[in-house]
Order: sequence, then structure tokens, then C-alpha cells
Amino acid sequence: MLSSSSNIAARCFFRGWNILVNPPQLLWENYCSPPQPGSSIPVDPNWDMEQVSSMAGAYIFYPGPSANAGGYIPNDSGQAVVNLKTISASQLNASLYNDWGYIQSASCAATDGGASPGATGAGWGAPWLMDQKTGLTIVNTGNRGPYNGACNPGPDLWQAAVMALNDTNGKWIWGFQTSAHDNWDYDCSWWQAMGNETVGGVSTQVVWKTCKNGYLYELNAQTGALIWAWTPPLSILGRCQYCYMLNPLNSTQMNYEFGNPTLKDTFIFPSNSAGFENDASYSPVLNLLFLASHNVPSLTHYVPRNATNYGKGNGQQGIANPATAKNLDNATIEAVNAATGQMVWSHFIAQQGYRGGLTNSGGVVFLTLSSGDVLMLNAKTGDTIKDLYIGGPLNVLPSIGATASGQMEVVFPITAGLVTWGSGVPGDLVALTLQNVPPGTTNTVTTSVTVSAPAGTSTSVSTVTASGAAAGVDTSTVYGIAAVAVIFIIATGYLAMRSRKPGP
Repeated sequence: MLSSSSNIAARCFFRGWNILVNPPQLLWENYCSPPQPGSSIPVDPNWDMEQVSSMAGAYIFYPGPSANAGGYIPNDSGQAVVNLKTISASQLNASLYNDWGYIQSASCAATDGGASPGATGAGWGAPWLMDQKTGLTIVNTGNRGPYNGACNPGPDLWQAAVMALNDTNGKWIWGFQTSAHDNWDYDCSWWQAMGNETVGGVSTQVVWKTCKNGYLYELNAQTGALIWAWTPPLSILGRCQYCYMLNPLNSTQMNYEFGNPTLKDTFIFPSNSAGFENDASYSPVLNLLFLASHNVPSLTHYVPRNATNYGKGNGQQGIANPATAKNLDNATIEAVNAATGQMVWSHFIAQQGYRGGLTNSGGVVFLTLSSGDVLMLNAKTGDTIKDLYIGGPLNVLPSIGATASGQMEVVFPITAGLVTWGSGVPGDLVALTLQNVPPGTTNTVTTSVTVSAPAGTSTSVSTVTASGAAAGVDTSTVYGIAAVAVIFIIATGYLAMRSRKPGP
């Protein structure tokens, strides 16, 4: 199966295997998009309705225009979703019959050459979640591919979705689609986590999920019902007129060819790389979710589809605009209360997007930035504890753990990535040691950088001493940083790391 971000995504499926026998035995197989033209399985225009009928819960997120300003979106009375299990049979048929466009019209046959007009793949950026007591398994899906074109009518059910299946038989339990008829590459890969929250006075197993559409969701893990959603306000995450969620019951919107249906040349803000495109983090001690949203705007031009270019692109082409590229890129770190869905604090990062992820431990949120910085924030307030400049672009979330001797370390690679300002040699590894700082003591930060190069090996050491309290840190609950960074160079001739940022 091709990637969910492929222009010619194959039919999405999930499989369960018995690995206790040799060779492993296939136990079940289940699909999250319908059969495609040319396959051994006949095209089924009723596939969507059959899905909804067989599932305990089936939802499409649509909070409506009143939610466009951002912030907390409650779902107390179900107003933020379309519940496919409760709408009338006529509405369900009008919305989902012939979804995905698999019955070809003459015009579509001329456009795609009679091939499949599109599909979705399994989510590529997040692991499955499993409740081993019940067998409940949470998976996700990507955007449809291609995600622009006239031959993709309807909501394209279960693309950009979170879904639950029974790991014993593979049957779907519930589905929650986050973006109907996605024209923006709003896949729902990346981060998801499971926890427990008190909802209506009852301890409830929940799923937290972020998607590229810029929303954070809290779902009931057993039913898929939305508890609340949250998206950054417009002052943090920019939105264009057509960047919001479309109404799956509106046939006009469900037939849009392009992200902007009224203009074929458009300044997309946010771009395809917007919203949440990284791994978030959860603190059970503070009951806070730590997120990184970003804006990476670009100019995009609509490319009409035909039988020659179908499947070779997503129906759009970026237009180079160096004047706006770096100046408008930005990211914001947010802390959201997992119980209430309200933002507690935000921390702005200028002139770069955010890729990879966040990690929190000991009252500190650790960030790795494409600018080459490791940023450490107070988890309670969002204030900066330390901005440690490493040198190469950092686009992978930090990992925290103990060595064999019990020394706590935070580890991350220097790498290249999709959101990169600078260049680096993939393979460099950095480890920072962590130590607890007793109240009232000073916090000494020592950075030792060892660089291998053709001329030999050189080491530079810099030490900064400051009290934890001076940095606005509760030293009884957060880590001090006694950091030793060791760089393992895979390629020769690598530029030596600098102990401070370059000047403007």
C-alpha cells in the first residue's frame, strides 16, 4: 500500500497477524476506503452506508462557522459533529451514495482515464494505540490522494479519520472523520494518545488526537464521540476563507475541486504544512497537553486534471515566493488543559515552522528547533528556562530515559527534514544529561561539544551558572541541566558546532 500522502494512494487496509506461529498467520483484514476500479472486488456505491450501519459510532467533524474564531469547541449537545448514525436515511444516502466517485461519468473518465479517482492510505506518522484489556485498537488514516479534482465527490468517508477496531476480529467499532472532502492535505497522521479524564463526573477513557487541520480532539475511546475540540485562535494559527471544515451535508461544498473554489491562483494561509504536523506530549502530573502549531504559508496554483497528469500530482503546484517564505513562517507552543480543553499558555517562535515533536519530563517541555536550538520551557508557565544552541537543524522529538548507570539523559539527532532552516548531515546524535536541582541551589549548565573532522578532533567547553529561581523555575519540581553534548559525525568535513547563535 502506498503512503497516505501519495498522489495515487492504494486502498487503505489494516491487518492482524498471529505471530506466535511460524510462519505468521493472517487473522483478519479490514478496509477504510472502498474498492477501486480494476480490482477483483466490484465497485460498491453503497460501501459508505454499509460501513455506517455496521459500526457502533460514525461521526464527521463539522463545528460550523461559529467556531471559526478558534479556541474551545464543546460538544455537549452534539453540535460540533454530524452523527451519521442519527441523520435520516435520505440525508445519509444523499451524502454518501457514490462517495469517492467510483461510478465514472463520461467527463471523469476523460479526466482520469477510467482509473481510480483516488483513495486514502493508513496514517503514517503515529503508532496504533491499544487497550490490552478490551482489545480496543485506535488507528488513523491519511488524506485522500490526489486531494484536488472534480472526480472526488462527497466527504470521502474515513480519509483524515481516527478509527477504532477490535483487534481479535478486525471489525470496526467506530469512526471519527476530522475533515470532510479534504482539499488541503489535512491528513490525520501524527500524534495520538490515550488516557483517562473525568467527563460529566465519570472517569472516562479518552483519546487525544491532533491533525493537520489544526484541531486537537478529545474523544470517548469506547464510542468515538467527541467530548471537545480545540484549535488555536486566529492570532496564532492563520486561516484562509476556505481553510475551515466543510459541511458533509452540503453538496456544493462536497464537490469543490480545489482548496479555493472561487480562485485558481490563491495565497494559501495556512499551507499544506500547517496546523499540527508533529508529536504532542502529555503530562499526567499537570494534566496538560503540550502542542506545537505552525504557519508555513505559500502561493499555490490549481493544475487542471486530465488523463495524462492524473495520479502524478495533487492538482496544485507551488509558486516560488522567496519574499514571503521565511518572513511569515512561525510556530507557537501551546499548553491545553486536558480536563477543560482551554489553553493555559502559549510560547511564540518566529521565522520557522515546527516538525518532529515535544517531550516533557520533570516540569520541563523540551523542544528541538530547525534553527538548531534545544528550547526548554517551564511546563507550568511556558517561560524559557534555557535556549541551548546546538548548531544543526533539529527536526526529531527528544527522547528521555536513563542509562544503565541510572543517569537521566535527553537524546536527539541532528537531521534534515521538511521544515528546515539550514543544512546538516543526518546521523549526528546529541545527548544531554539531566540532574535534579535541590531548592535554593544554583544550576550550572556545562556544554561540551566534540567534533570529528579531517584535521582531527577538537573539543570546546562553555559553562554558565545561574540560579533556577532566576529563570522562573520551580527548582523543587524541574530538572536542572548539567548537559554534556557529544556529537557523533558520520560524514567528514562537517562544519564545527558553535556554542552560540550567529549574529543577525
